Amino acid sequence: MQNQNEMIISGRLPKRYNGIFDCFATTIRNEGILSLWRGNIAFVTAYLSSEVTSTKLPYRLLDIGLTFVPFSCNSRKDIEWTHTRLQVAVFLSAVVKQFLVYPLYYAGTRLANDVITSSNSRERQFNGIFDVYRKTLKSDGIAGVYRGFNVMIPKIAFMRAVTAVSKPGQLFLFHYFQGSVLGRAVVNALYTSCHSLAVYPLDTVIRRMMMTSGAVKYRHSLHAITCIFYNEGVKPFYSGAKAQILTLAVYQVFGLCLMYVVGVLRRKNTGDK
Repeated sequence: MQNQNEMIISGRLPKRYNGIFDCFATTIRNEGILSLWRGNIAFVTAYLSSEVTSTKLPYRLLDIGLTFVPFSCNSRKDIEWTHTRLQVAVFLSAVVKQFLVYPLYYAGTRLANDVITSSNSRERQFNGIFDVYRKTLKSDGIAGVYRGFNVMIPKIAFMRAVTAVSKPGQLFLFHYFQGSVLGRAVVNALYTSCHSLAVYPLDTVIRRMMMTSGAVKYRHSLHAITCIFYNEGVKPFYSGAKAQILTLAVYQVFGLCLMYVVGVLRRKNTGDK
């Protein structure tokens, strides 16, 4: 749903979906239920790769930065500088991490939006992840795979700023609901949804620019934002946001169910002993 206007412009979609459930019903009716997971392998691979690189990369960057400091961190000023350098290292690690996995997100986005409709008898545009790369590199070169990445940098910075500002309130509510697993899950879902919605317009621009590789292109990110705003208004920047919130809610429910199952098994094993 996030890219449906771009798909209409490119001729891949005849009309807009009338909501999340209409999107589900149309996709299942025209392509089958398995198509709902089309491109998911690329997304899962990107997520796992991102998690692996997240564990050591910030501290590795910090170690590299420390080699250029000729003094030990003993004074308060030194400690504050170290904290600042740590924040910079975390930000740079996030940028590097996204740079490494961005081609996977690109492939997943193109596959997920490669739809077949009842009025479109053509075959799919791509036959898999490697076919996405082959056709994109042939038409646009390596720049096509990284189209929209320049918007990812302000998105990361804005997300970190929003997280830092909202962190005290989140910690306060976590402490208030310390004895309630459900309460903490609701608070976590609420803050995660707010963080996601705060940067969602930038994510929309990124996805829309991904969709233009091999087709009509925006000159740059500001041109993309301007075209979307003047031609479609503000609403398309949040197209599909409800699905994003629903996804985050499902994650929280799955986490609660998993915690419940683990707790039951732990109590059962304890009772057996």
